[in-house]
Amino acid sequence: MKQPKIAIGITTYEDISSVDTGLAVYELLLEFGGKLQPEFVNWHEPVNIPVADRETWSRYWSIDVTTKIEGAATEFKFGPVWRRKTSLASTGTVTHGDLSGRDASSTFQLSAKMAGSVDWLQLFSKLCSVLKPAYGMLHCFPPEEVKRLDYLSFDGPVAGEIAFTARVASDGNLVRPDMRRRTFPRQFTYLPELSWANYFGPEWAGTYDAEGVIGRAHRAWRDENGVLIQVSENFADVSKNRETFNKQRDLLRPCFVPGTLGVSDLLCMIDRVHASPKGSMYDDLQGNSGRVAERR
Repeated sequence: MKQPKIAIGITTYEDISSVDTGLAVYELLLEFGGKLQPEFVNWHEPVNIPVADRETWSRYWSIDVTTKIEGAATEFKFGPVWRRKTSLASTGTVTHGDLSGRDASSTFQLSAKMAGSVDWLQLFSKLCSVLKPAYGMLHCFPPEEVKRLDYLSFDGPVAGEIAFTARVASDGNLVRPDMRRRTFPRQFTYLPELSWANYFGPEWAGTYDAEGVIGRAHRAWRDENGVLIQVSENFADVSKNRETFNKQRDLLRPCFVPGTLGVSDLLCMIDRVHASPKGSMYDDLQGNSGRVAERR
C-alpha cells in the first residue's frame, strides 16, 4: 500500500517576504531532528542549489523581479521552491502576494511522506503563529481522501485566494470576485474539504459558526487572529481509522453555511454548541490538555 502523503497549506495576507520571517520558517523546518531540513532550493526548476546554511536560505526566500508587458513595468516577488531527497523526502514552495496586484495572498505549501517521528500538529501550529493565516490546513492523503471537486482536487496542500473565493457558475466557467474592488479582510466562502487540522482567520467571519466548530472539534484553540481546530484525536485516524475520522468530520459540517464545503453538505441549520473554556493554542503542545470538545 502506498504511503500516505502529508500536506500543509497556508494562505495569508501578511507580508511574509522579510528575511526574519524566512529564517523563522527555516528554524521550524530544522526541528524534529532535521527530518524536514531543506537540501536544495531555487526560485524555479531545476531545484538544484544546495542549502549550505541559513544565508543560502535567506537569499532565496524573496527576490524582487520586474517584468515589462507592452511597455508597462510590473514588480513582484519570487519565493523559494525547495526539496529534500534523503530520509524523509519533502518538497515545499512559498509565494509572495502583492497588495496592489491581482492576488494579494501569500502562500506556504509543504508535502512530505508520512512519518510518525514528526509532530505534525506542533509544526503546523507554530507555522500558523509565524505566518498568521487566513486559512491553514494539515492533512494526510490516503487514496480514499483524494477527491475531485469543481475546479480543485483535494489531494495536497490547499492554498491561494482563488481556492476560497471562486465559484463554478452554471455555465461551467470559473467566476472569481472583482479584483478591482479590493476589501480586507477578504470574504472566504468556499472550502474544498475539512482537513484533519484547520486554521480559520478573520476572512471566514459569517461563513461558519465559530462557537459551534469549537464545541464539536476534538480540540480547539483561539489566538488573536483566529481559531485552530483538530478534528479527531489522532492524525493517523485519517488513514487507519477512517470511520472515526469521518464521523468526527461530519459533526462539523452543519457549522458551515450550506454550500461552503465542496463535498456534500448535510444542509441543515447551524446548531450552536456551547463551548467549554478554551485553552491557548499551544496548551496541549506544552503538556496541558487544552479543551476537549464534548462527544455526542
